[in-house]
Amino acid sequence: YEFSESANVVYVGEIWYSQTAVQKKDFLAFVADLKKKSTGYHNFKVQDAYSDEVVAEVTALSGALKVYK
Repeated sequence: YEFSESANVVYVGEIWYSQTAVQKKDFLAFVADLKKKSTGYHNFKVQDAYSDEVVAEVTALSGALKVYK
């Protein structure tokens, strides 16, 4: 994944669904931290690589970690 101010989507595959909620949130926090260090922004969405459905996100204002699936 290449971080930029305009790239705000991380695509995940089938392994996403086998992870626990804690593992998913740990992943979101890790990626958000890397993105913040690289660009100054931490927000992004996580989408299913096959359906483009949003399965999680890190919100822009509060940095909240939200897992939908």
